[in-house]
Amino acid sequence: MRYSLSISIILSVLLSTQLLSTHAYCQHVQVDSVARIPNKFGLAGAFIGKIGQSIYLIGGTNFEQGYPWEGGKKCFHNKIYTFTKSKGIYTCVDEKVHFPKSIGHGCSASLHHAVFCFGGQTSTGLNEQVYRMSISAGLIKIDSVSVQPFGFRALACVVDNNMIYVLGDENGKPSMYSFEPIARVWKEKTPYPGMLRTSGVLFTRLNNGTESKFYLMGGRTEKNGHLTLHKDVIEYDVIEDKWTCISTSSSDKNNNKKTPALMAAATIPFGKHCILVFGGDDGVEFAKRYALEQAITQAKSEKRIDSLKSALRERFIKHPGFSDKIWCYHVENNKWIQLSGSFISLPVVTTAIQYGNEIIMMGGEIKPAIRSAQIFRLKIKK
Repeated sequence: MRYSLSISIILSVLLSTQLLSTHAYCQHVQVDSVARIPNKFGLAGAFIGKIGQSIYLIGGTNFEQGYPWEGGKKCFHNKIYTFTKSKGIYTCVDEKVHFPKSIGHGCSASLHHAVFCFGGQTSTGLNEQVYRMSISAGLIKIDSVSVQPFGFRALACVVDNNMIYVLGDENGKPSMYSFEPIARVWKEKTPYPGMLRTSGVLFTRLNNGTESKFYLMGGRTEKNGHLTLHKDVIEYDVIEDKWTCISTSSSDKNNNKKTPALMAAATIPFGKHCILVFGGDDGVEFAKRYALEQAITQAKSEKRIDSLKSALRERFIKHPGFSDKIWCYHVENNKWIQLSGSFISLPVVTTAIQYGNEIIMMGGEIKPAIRSAQIFRLKIKK
């Protein structure tokens, strides 16, 4: 099914003169489904990167043997898919070469005509290897180029000045390393402040023309039966190796509507001072499921356990889908602007890739455990 959505985004009513200009500023975001991943169950949590004019989706997970509420288990994959555009035609093909492991939920970065793949999970546990996928004589080549620091789990990464910065946790504490891919050298950096974020973080680089800074936002923390949905934004100064909280609002109850609680959304820098955030999990439904899961662990009778499990199953089945909202975060003014929605659930647990004057999002998750095979194209027009 192909559809096109023209999203009229009126910013002049929402933004002050400090953000953009004193004149009306209007943009349209056109969202199209331009192709499909050749996996009918879809894939989420894949390594995704760009080499030349091709975007590669590597591995990923789905529930092709049954959803969790049906007793199904997560399936890990090792296939590689190549997305290209030629003469206005978009294609996605299944490559003959497979990744060394069936894997998902790591992070990846495109640099030096290669895609570097960090961390991730397999059916037997965490992956510690770092893989480099490149193209040699027109053929896909995959090498193991390093091992992550002991006890480190990669969550997200960005590229700056030929260096890859990998954010994660190390032995249960916040952590970040830089990785120099040619010399293959790891260097420990200052960890981000505050409590450890266990999942769903957003991590984006902005360059204002003179310097780069990274922005950590969203995500969640699950600890000792307590859930925290993060709304703060933390800025990292690359030169100073220093983190600064520029927005400190976190909420366990997710009741601050001015600042979104976002998890697992795709992001992309927009201009010198803005980050666009596509969809995401606002945590409202997740918090309800989490409360039910905790209640199940504390229930005494089988009747009570069965009742709670039934309620949890209903929460999964009747999930409305992840957010259709598009957000713009302006870093200089520390303001979140909710743009008009896309009218469809945008996928989470995927990556937004700049592809010429378009943005490509491949696969992802549209409801808990339900993957997408759609490949979306987003075009931002002034």
